[in-house]
Amino acid sequence: MSLKSRLLKGGVWALIGKMLAMLSGMVVHGALARLLTPEEYGNYLLILSLALFLGLLGQVGLKQAVLRWVADYSSKKQYHCINRVIAFAGKIVFIASLVLALLWVFLIDDVVTHLFFSSLSEVDLSVVMPVWIALMAFRLVIIEIYRGLGDIFKATLFDSVFTNVVLMAALVILMILYSSLTLAFILFLVLGVYAINFLVSAVLLPVPLSTSGQGSDSVDVDHDDKPSLMSAAMVLYVTDLSVFALAQSMIWLVGNLMGSENVALFAAAQKLVNLVAMPLLIVNLVIPPFISELKATGDHERTEKIVRGISSLVGLPALIVLTVFVFFGDLAMTIVYGKEYASASSVLLMLSIGALANVLTGSCGKILLMYGYHNILMKITFSSGLISVLFGVVLIQYFGILGAAIAASLAKLIHNLLSLFYAHKYCGIWTHVSVLHFMFAYKSLRRL
Repeated sequence: MSLKSRLLKGGVWALIGKMLAMLSGMVVHGALARLLTPEEYGNYLLILSLALFLGLLGQVGLKQAVLRWVADYSSKKQYHCINRVIAFAGKIVFIASLVLALLWVFLIDDVVTHLFFSSLSEVDLSVVMPVWIALMAFRLVIIEIYRGLGDIFKATLFDSVFTNVVLMAALVILMILYSSLTLAFILFLVLGVYAINFLVSAVLLPVPLSTSGQGSDSVDVDHDDKPSLMSAAMVLYVTDLSVFALAQSMIWLVGNLMGSENVALFAAAQKLVNLVAMPLLIVNLVIPPFISELKATGDHERTEKIVRGISSLVGLPALIVLTVFVFFGDLAMTIVYGKEYASASSVLLMLSIGALANVLTGSCGKILLMYGYHNILMKITFSSGLISVLFGVVLIQYFGILGAAIAASLAKLIHNLLSLFYAHKYCGIWTHVSVLHFMFAYKSLRRL
């Protein structure tokens, strides 16, 4: 199979997986909003956000570094090197997760409970969180191992499709049987599904890989890849944490300043507004290999035409969804989450504006990433996250959760405008939407 065929096949799986994950995820959160009280649902979202963040800490930046090394060794059929990288990454993640788990039990638990939760008597986070941290950290690394081995189907499946679809089925059945459930039950249900996802993905992982066969013994490894692996991981670590903090900082601020019920309202609107950004999210899963291929040709004009054509094409459905949220935001919130969440329609509108800015500026972040300007992207993301927190602290005091939405949208706007500017400055490529490029979008797609 040719490189282009494999890239297109992977792109199709990524597209199908992302759409399925987002739609099933919306059903999951709609069900949770109905099965839990707003305060319990807000507590659940805060716990999930913290678990994701600590899991990201636990993988020590290795997920992207492992992807690079595994893909490189796989292309050379150096299977014994892949085994070594996977074993080394597994040890580091295990140690980091263990340290974080111990810190949580003896230090972080009490601090976090004091900062974010006014009432959480029915749930013992000292039991739940250490397990969740390890599951999240190993899950992130395993997904990138599959991606590095070229198995996009399994990478997509175990990223979020498996957990969301299984949870969706379980929660729909529970909604038929029960009108409400406890937060403790929901947490252990979700934790169980993540555990099953991890076990299945680990069992199916082809490790230890064969060290016999063409190329596996014919190429000697004349260097130790551990130092370079960790060096790359540390650079990517800061970027990953900054990106996550930019996305989650408002939920933490609202939880600290306004309580769990307002977290439920804000986060519910935030998850729904992902529909606006979904077309670009799908494009960003598919387009990086093509950017790399086009970069090798040195034809910046063609690269810009294709990237802007795709950005213009995905901007249309974003405009349609935003229009629906402008006129029917309260109805959309009611249909998905229930009537208790209709009051967050103004938050939905404000967050949609930020998401629309993200779509209209196109894949500027991916251009910087694929052209090797990781440090520039890291600085932009870190600065935007800091702006988000500073404005959030002030605006929440005056406007409540609407102030949080304004701060989040402002930070996203600044992030994308800076990324757009530096993508043109350093790479010579504009990525934003234009009417002219929309007219050529179909031809640009065919040329891929």
